[in-house]
Amino acid sequence: MSGFSGAIVPKSVQVPAHHTSVSVTIRTSVRSAKTHGTIKVTLGRSSRRAQLTITRTPRSCRAPKLTGFKLARLVYVGNHPAAVIHLSCAPERPARLSMTSTSSFLPVPATITIGRYYNSATVVLKPKADEAGQYTAKIRVRRGSRSLARTLTVNPGLAEFTNPPSSEPNSVGPDVSFTGIIPAGGYTVQFSSSNPVVKLPGTASFQAGSVGGGILATVQEVSKKTKVTLTATFGGVTLHTTVLLIPPFGPGDSITLANEQSTGPIYGQEFSLEYVAALSNPAGRDGLTVTFSSGDPSLELESTSFDVTPGFAQAFVNIDTANVTSAVHTELTATADGVTAKLPVTIEPGLASLTIPATVTGGASFTGTVSLAGPVDTPTTIDLQSTWGIVTVPLLVTIPAGQSSVTFTATTVPVDTDSDVSIVAMLGDTTLQSDNITVTP
Repeated sequence: MSGFSGAIVPKSVQVPAHHTSVSVTIRTSVRSAKTHGTIKVTLGRSSRRAQLTITRTPRSCRAPKLTGFKLARLVYVGNHPAAVIHLSCAPERPARLSMTSTSSFLPVPATITIGRYYNSATVVLKPKADEAGQYTAKIRVRRGSRSLARTLTVNPGLAEFTNPPSSEPNSVGPDVSFTGIIPAGGYTVQFSSSNPVVKLPGTASFQAGSVGGGILATVQEVSKKTKVTLTATFGGVTLHTTVLLIPPFGPGDSITLANEQSTGPIYGQEFSLEYVAALSNPAGRDGLTVTFSSGDPSLELESTSFDVTPGFAQAFVNIDTANVTSAVHTELTATADGVTAKLPVTIEPGLASLTIPATVTGGASFTGTVSLAGPVDTPTTIDLQSTWGIVTVPLLVTIPAGQSSVTFTATTVPVDTDSDVSIVAMLGDTTLQSDNITVTP
C-alpha cells in the first residue's frame, strides 16, 4: 500500500485465509487546507487506486462554546433523525456535553464527547412508538452554563404492510397498520406493484383516529406461478409484502376430497355431512363446475354439482346416510375439467336403541345397553351423558369390531323423592335418548 503526504497507510496488509477483504486504518496529519490524494494498493502485477480528500483541520481552542443545535421539527416512527451539535472551535482536549429528553419514547445518550480536531458531533436518534399516537419531546444539549433545546414532534409511522391469508388463493387485499393512532389531518400512503398483474392505487388515505386499514387491489389471471412484490411508502419508511399468483385450474391439476368434521367412518342416519373438494388451483374467470357422485345408494348426495366462483378453489357437497344394518364401503367421487378425485367412505351402522331399567333405588347401580342397527367393522366409541347428576354414567363406551351392542354400569345417589332421569348416547352427529329411569328413595 502507498499513500500521499498527509495520509499515512501501512506498507502492507494481510488478507486472512478464506477471506476476500480486510479493513485498513489510514491516519491523517493536521492540515491547514483541503488536500486531495490517491491511495494505491498492489497485489502481484495488478493495482487499484482510490481517491481520498482530507479536509482542513478545524481551528482548536482551550474552551470551546456550544454554538449550534440542529434537529428536525417533525419525524415519523421509523425515521432516524440526526441531532447536529456545533462548538465554536475544535477542542484541544475532548469536550463532554450532556443531553436530555423529556420523553421516554425518545431516548438520548446522557453524554456526548467531541474529540480533538472536530467542532461538531452528530447524534442519531431512534424514536419509539407510542400507541396513543403523536407525542412531542424537548431535547436539550448542555455544555457548562450554556444549553440549547429543540422540540421534536414524533408521529406514528408505518408498522406493517401485509397481505392477510385467505381461502381464496389469488386474493390480494393488503393491510396497512401504523405504530399508533393517526393524528389530525390523516395520512396519505404511496403504493406500487412490481408486476402489472396486480394493480394497487397510487395513493390511499387513512383517516385520523384510525391505526390503518385495507387496500383494494385488482388481480389479473396468470398463466404460470407469478410472485409479485407490493410496496408501501410513508414518512420515509418503505415496507414490502409479496403475493404468489397461481394459474387457473385445468387438466393436470389435482383435487383433494375430505370430510370437514372427521377422517374416520360415518354412521347410519347422519344428515348434511359436509365434504369439501379442494382444488390445487383456483377457478378461472369463467368459474368452474365440480360434479359429485356416490358409489353406493347408502351414501346419498343432497346435490350432484357445485359451481365454483372465479378465483375460489373449493367446492362443497352435503351427504345423508341411510339406516344401514352392516358396514358399507364405498367411494365419493369429485370431477372438474376432466380431473377426478376419489375418497373412500365407510358407513357403519348407527344408533338403534338405549335401554335402561324402569326404576332403581337411590344409592344403587344399574346396567344399561347401547345397541346399533348392526355389527360394526371397526371398534366404535359412543359418548354417554346423564340428564341429571343423580346418575353417573361412563363418559365413553366402545363396541368391539364385529359386535352391535355394549353394556355399561351406571351409579346413583340416595334421593328423598322419586326422581326421573334419562341417558343420552352420541355417535357422530346423531343422538339417542333413553326412556326415563325413576330413582326411588
